[in-house]
Amino acid sequence: MTGADLQNGEYYIDTDPGQGNGTPLTFTGGIANLTNFNLPTGSVAYVRVKDTYNRWSYPRGYKRPGIINSKGSDLASVEYFINNDPGQGNGIQLPITSGAVHVDSLELHQHDVVYIRAKDSYNRWGPPKAWKYHFKDFQKAEYKIKLASNGTTTLPLLMELIPPPDSTCGWIGKKDTVSWHANDTIWARFQDQDGFYTNWKRGVVANAGLDKTICERF
Repeated sequence: MTGADLQNGEYYIDTDPGQGNGTPLTFTGGIANLTNFNLPTGSVAYVRVKDTYNRWSYPRGYKRPGIINSKGSDLASVEYFINNDPGQGNGIQLPITSGAVHVDSLELHQHDVVYIRAKDSYNRWGPPKAWKYHFKDFQKAEYKIKLASNGTTTLPLLMELIPPPDSTCGWIGKKDTVSWHANDTIWARFQDQDGFYTNWKRGVVANAGLDKTICERF
C-alpha cells in the first residue's frame, strides 16, 4: 500500500478494538499524520492503514523505550533506596553537581540491594537500576600512614582482623596503637578470601596537637 492507495488509517494502544474501531489518523498528501499522544512507559501503540480496495494492513507496533538516557544537564533528580521501593520521588535524594551524581557513603548490610533511578528535565523517570553488595570473608587487614612532614608513605602494616559482631556487617580491622604525627593521614585496606585487595580507604587526618600515640579502630 503506497501513497494514493491509502484510504484511511487508525491507531490504538495495547488492546486491539477491532478494525475500524481505533483512533482515526489524518492524511495529508497521501501521508498519514500521527498527532502527539501520551504513551505510557511499557505500553505499545499500534498503527494500521486501509487502502482503496478496503484492505487493512497488519498493525505495526511502536514502543517507547523504558530506559531514559538522562545525562549531564538533562538530569533533574536522582534518588536511591535500599531493598524496598518507596515510590518515584520518595527515595533518598543524591546531589547533582555539573551533571555528575555523587554518592559519598552508604550503610549496607549483608544481602542488601541498592537501587538508583533518575528523572530527566522532561519529568520522566527511568527504571531503578540495582546494585548488590557482596560480602566476602577477609583474610588480611593492613594500614599505611602518609607523613605530613615529607609526603612519604610508610609500608603497609598488619592490623588485627576480628570477626563481625553479627551477620549484618563486614569484618573489622583493629590496631590498638598507631603512632602518627599531626596532620598525618592513615589509609586502610582488606584482602578477601580470593586474594584480591579492596581500594585503600582514607581515614582521618590526625591533628592532636603535640605528637601522641592514638588508639584507632576501623
